Amino acid sequence: MEFAQSRLPQEKLVYQSGKRDGVNTSNVQNNAINKKPITYRKSILMSLNKRIIPGFAALLLFFSALPAASLDTVVIKSKSMQKKPKAVIVLPDAYQNSKSGFPVLYLLHGWSGAYDDWANKMDLGPLSDRHSIIIVCPDGGYAGWYIDSPLKKDSQYETYISGEVVRYIDKHYRTIADTEGRFICGLSMGGHRAISLLAKHTYLYAA
Repeated sequence: MEFAQSRLPQEKLVYQSGKRDGVNTSNVQNNAINKKPITYRKSILMSLNKRIIPGFAALLLFFSALPAASLDTVVIKSKSMQKKPKAVIVLPDAYQNSKSGFPVLYLLHGWSGAYDDWANKMDLGPLSDRHSIIIVCPDGGYAGWYIDSPLKKDSQYETYISGEVVRYIDKHYRTIADTEGRFICGLSMGGHRAISLLAKHTYLYAA
């Protein structure tokens, strides 16, 4: 056992040094073990790169040429609440190349949510593009319920949404600024209040 343990490293050392039984083996080792496999792998990689990279570039070019809605975050100040809530605005791709007015969908988030909930949870771009509609996601507060609180001056969200936000959007974007050009809906707290705001402000929203 001791002889085997001492001999194996020597055999390995002699083999790597280039001579074994008077025969130069370094070239055999290098070519058979190192160079050929590496050359073969490089050949495969180069072949794959030649096929994959152009295809990937073409794919990127294809998707970059597709119509795409634009998404932005803006601050819509509130005089009634003395705050500066944010809102997500989604403009359809057609908006960039048109001078026409576009309908607006006001999309209200649910209880404990925020203005960016809809944008974070679903892709609003295709919806905006498909219907050529501007989507506005305003902030309704953590639990503002989109009402004007008689107790909290900083929670006047009905006035904010149906007054200040609508006026801001009509002023800063090309909208259909009448009843037939506005729609409102929402989720949970937002859905409940969207129905109430629609019933209360029939002159403001079409549906």
